[in-house]
Amino acid sequence: MNTLRQRLKRLIERQTLAATIILIFLLVFIPMAVMVSWYSTSETHKSLRKASESNLENLSSQVGAEVERVLIRSYQDMETLAKNPIIRSDTASAEDKLAEITTVNDIINKRFTDIALVDPDGNMIISSDQDYQGDWSGQDWFREAVAGNISVSPPHGVLNTPKLAMEYAAPVKDVLQNVTAVIVAQMEMNTIWAITETATLGETGWTSIVDESYTFITIPNPDHGELTAQFTYARKNIRTTQYPGSIELFEYKNNEGDKVLAAKATLDISPYLGEHVWHIITSQTTDEAFAPMRDALRKGLIGIAGGFILFLIVSALLIQRTTKPFHILSIGAEQVGSGDFTYRAPVSGTREVRRLAISFNTMVRNLQMSESLRAEHGLLRKLQAAGTALASALSAEEILRIAANSIREILASDLVWILMADEDGNSLEARVFVSPKKGQGPEDDDQGLTNSLSHRKIELTKDGGLLEKVLRERETLFLDDLTIFKDLAKGDPLLETVITELGMAGINLLPLALPDREFGVMVFGRTSGKALSDSEKRIVLVFAHQVTISLERARLGAVEMKNVAELARLSHLKSRILYILSHELKTPLTSLRSSSRLLQESDINALNFETQQRLIGNIVRATARLVGVADDIYPIAEVLTGEMQIVRGKADCRKLVNEAVESVSPLTARKTQSVNISIDPSVSSMWADKYRIKQVLVNLLTNAGNFSPPRSPIDIVISDETAEVIFEVRDQGIGISEEDQTLIFDGFYQADSETVRRAGGKGLGLLFAKTVVELHGGRIWVKSKLGEGSSFYFSVPKQV
Repeated sequence: MNTLRQRLKRLIERQTLAATIILIFLLVFIPMAVMVSWYSTSETHKSLRKASESNLENLSSQVGAEVERVLIRSYQDMETLAKNPIIRSDTASAEDKLAEITTVNDIINKRFTDIALVDPDGNMIISSDQDYQGDWSGQDWFREAVAGNISVSPPHGVLNTPKLAMEYAAPVKDVLQNVTAVIVAQMEMNTIWAITETATLGETGWTSIVDESYTFITIPNPDHGELTAQFTYARKNIRTTQYPGSIELFEYKNNEGDKVLAAKATLDISPYLGEHVWHIITSQTTDEAFAPMRDALRKGLIGIAGGFILFLIVSALLIQRTTKPFHILSIGAEQVGSGDFTYRAPVSGTREVRRLAISFNTMVRNLQMSESLRAEHGLLRKLQAAGTALASALSAEEILRIAANSIREILASDLVWILMADEDGNSLEARVFVSPKKGQGPEDDDQGLTNSLSHRKIELTKDGGLLEKVLRERETLFLDDLTIFKDLAKGDPLLETVITELGMAGINLLPLALPDREFGVMVFGRTSGKALSDSEKRIVLVFAHQVTISLERARLGAVEMKNVAELARLSHLKSRILYILSHELKTPLTSLRSSSRLLQESDINALNFETQQRLIGNIVRATARLVGVADDIYPIAEVLTGEMQIVRGKADCRKLVNEAVESVSPLTARKTQSVNISIDPSVSSMWADKYRIKQVLVNLLTNAGNFSPPRSPIDIVISDETAEVIFEVRDQGIGISEEDQTLIFDGFYQADSETVRRAGGKGLGLLFAKTVVELHGGRIWVKSKLGEGSSFYFSVPKQV
């Protein structure tokens, strides 16, 4: 009896679960399916109608935009053609004007079939097609062009052809803005028809253009001629919807009784077609537009039936899977009881089963974590001590020594091999090697492998192997199971030798790198023992990052020391320039003192005329040289003290260049050098400090004259860029080496140049030029080869 009761109870429990699932399905799924189907059908119909209307609206807008683009482009092309310098010229021949018209029409892909130039009375001057003529003087649109406005004619038939075309007329004005001629161009309507013929929706749709009286401008598709004729009937619309942007929707029945959706878009072309108004008309039958709804209903019914069958199958599988988790938990309990804390029960099944599985897994995880935390705590203490040592290290060598010792202590590693990258990052060089057999250094190991690895230099592109992969890709490799590493080692003979010869049971490779810098690779491993735990891996990753940060800190310290040395060098160079300047002053002052003292101490009447003139000449030349030195030093003093200022204003480029050439004329005349000036016609003026820019040009021209041979040309070229004016000073002098080109603008290098001193300069003109150009927001550069002359360039923005 008890057995029967227990079996019945189990049967009821099983049936209750299945019955519950089926009841839920009957009470929830079927009503929801019916409601969803009805709602989906209603929403699909609304969405399709809205989509169809939106498609018509978008198509009308797109066609309108394309037509507007063609009309506007044609208008702009006529405007550009009327302003063409050759067309407006009084001196250009008719042949030149015809050639220019033909060239322009070719550039715009022959948008105009015929182009003519006529006088204000309508008489032909030139024509791209000799047959292109007409009585234009009596046309309103032609008279409007004569009045000074660009005009467009209504579409009309082309003489003796079945074609339709539009005429564009643009006035040609002289410098006093008087209309001297009119450009008349013909654009065939095929250009517009090509847009509307391809812009249709489905097989029943059509698109056309009508004017304000609803006369068709473009010919619709011949297959829809009947629909075209019915457009007047369509105006008796069933429903009208006004959209933003002048889009108007119509719904009507055609002569065959089919419902049709149509849209009208008004083109915004009044600035380009005058009083003409054009509309875009697009349409599509509702049967074609709503065809997807019928397909959606059919597919929906099929989906509901499939969902019903699928739900029954899933219910049966769910009942079967309900009892499975209990069996899995019982097996897991036995494994945990035997001491295996790595087992995790899958969390699945009913709510009670899931809670039981979660509690079971939590218990096992806590037991496992308590052991792991105990070991990790000891590692963290060692990591803290290593981090403190790294923080106090100043040099890279000390940092690497601390890193090697810490890896051995923290992870009980037998092998520590640290390789550092060179400046270019093309090779790795061994800096630390700790042998797993005898210790550190070749003196403790009589084997050649240790000595080789201690001084190993690896070319990454040649035999980098896994070391290159780790460094380049910032990828850490924990190769605890070296049986897996065998396949990798086939492509890396070096690491294969290390593992084989040193008897490694596991090896690990960590990159020492920052996002923008590569320092090297750290390799370590054990000859015996288990693989690294997760906590040990986390610890060593943190430690590798600490080592990397310490190496970067040491590098920055070295850079700072280098910068300090560079500042000391610059201070020394400033002292040297003061020495050079004092040398420049010493010679004229000595000459001035000697000549003036001789005049003072001598009887002026006892000196002959030649001696007097020679002494006076010495005084004048010495004084001029002192003034020249002062003129050179003053602007350089402004540069060195940072007190230079610029005063911008409107500067005439041609006048500025001429004044600069005049300033250096004594030098160029003395050496019989010619100065050739080439200025882009579009360059007129710029917004700059004309005095400072003139000084820059004088410095560059002076350098060109000093370093160029006699009777050689010096070229000045000024070109017009989009936002700046480019100045070029080109000579045929001695040229500048590539190494010197990086130094000539700093001033200090030039001051120590023996070549510059022989040429009579101070060597500081380019420093001044660079400062002035950069204060204007421009740039200065040089292109040169030894023995082939030099070209100095600088740019000045047109506006600030």
